[in-house]
Amino acid sequence: MRKRNHISTQTSLIEDPHHTESDPEETTIQPSHPIDDFTLDSDAAAPSSRSLPLHFHAASLASHLKQGKIWWVKILTISITAVFTYSYNNVGNHSTNVQIAIMTVITLVGATPFCSTHLIPAAIGAFAGGHNIIGSTGLIDNANEIHYSNFGWLLLLSFAVGMVWCFIVANPRWNILDGYAGRLGTTTFIGMNLVMLTIFGPLGVVDWDRYYYGMVQVIHIAEEDATLPLASAWEWTEEAELAIGYVLAVLWLGIIGGRTRIFHQKYIAQQFESVDKGSGAGKQPPTPLNNVLVPVLWTMLSIFAVNVTQYKHGAGLFNGFAVGAYVAMASLQKITSTGKFAVVSLLAAGWGLALTPFFVGFAGKSGFTSMM
Repeated sequence: MRKRNHISTQTSLIEDPHHTESDPEETTIQPSHPIDDFTLDSDAAAPSSRSLPLHFHAASLASHLKQGKIWWVKILTISITAVFTYSYNNVGNHSTNVQIAIMTVITLVGATPFCSTHLIPAAIGAFAGGHNIIGSTGLIDNANEIHYSNFGWLLLLSFAVGMVWCFIVANPRWNILDGYAGRLGTTTFIGMNLVMLTIFGPLGVVDWDRYYYGMVQVIHIAEEDATLPLASAWEWTEEAELAIGYVLAVLWLGIIGGRTRIFHQKYIAQQFESVDKGSGAGKQPPTPLNNVLVPVLWTMLSIFAVNVTQYKHGAGLFNGFAVGAYVAMASLQKITSTGKFAVVSLLAAGWGLALTPFFVGFAGKSGFTSMM
């Protein structure tokens, strides 16, 4: 199996108008007692396993898998979706854009009954699997062999990313970047760097020059994942067009995704107010929108709209849509208005252009860009 070594970028949920102390995304993943998330043996206080029937263990295991609260279940979810995303993006003779692979996997998980319990780790797994950097050595435009060993390295990366999420970023003692744009992608980016510095780099799985590849080789601005020849990167008009399109794509998704969530939050608040006043008696306020799925669905719609035009820099716009989507996932307690979403999106687009030569192909880079 062969696939061109496309340069990829990636990279974090339900808003409740009455919830004000932490990022709404945590309401979908934390249990009543969050420390249970990090219990190594959740049955430690239970009777000895020798005295329990086999069906009890099976029922307990099934319950943990369904609830998705225990740390090892989250890591398992991350690993599974990482493999799905990586396979969709890299395996076979077809050519799939990395952002399409990521958004498709997240959308599919969001359409399952496990959305409220597994969507967050599934999104992290999609970011971890949405790259083609494993085995990336030599020039970036050389064909990259996809071997079975790649999946072993991918599972190692997924495990590292999962550990960073469960025990550091989402640890209730710290809640790092709680409510900030790009939290999930930044988690993936941190895990990617840890594995790169300790395993991938020293063992030659990935060349060290991926940290600064754009400073010594020619690449398209915004790391465009496309089939355009690299020679066109020397044409400033082409790169200027791509840069402008990338910025506009980030702005579009950040604004439309954020505005949709703000509008719906205000609508819910009005419904609660009418119920309190008695005018809405018998009516149940609508379910809050999911912070992840709303921007992801807007991204899919935008990608489809651009794709039908066969625009030559479409892949560059897809990367911009992804960064804008991660901005739109931020807590509405952090970014409170459409204007602020526009400002943050513009800043994220600037960082996306500035970081083009660095961390080339790293999983989670788009999420890290939106966090910056």
